[in-house]
Amino acid sequence: MSETTKIHHPLTVELGELVAAAFDRAALRSTDPHEVSRLATDEVQDLLRRAARRDHEQERRRLTVRPLLERIVGLLPKEVTS
Repeated sequence: MSETTKIHHPLTVELGELVAAAFDRAALRSTDPHEVSRLATDEVQDLLRRAARRDHEQERRRLTVRPLLERIVGLLPKEVTS
């Protein structure tokens, strides 16, 4: 299984399992196949959007901390940074 087929969430879940679970939950809410498909699609899109937002926030925090760390390291004597 490649990394592209996984979603990194608090637990790593195979994308196929996530989609299957979304369809199972949607089927409990409706018997109309089109409605089940729409509900499952909405749920998966929502989960992917939240995961992407979380990853973006983590990357943004990492990028805002890096310049501060570089300034701190730049203030240290050369012996300490070598």
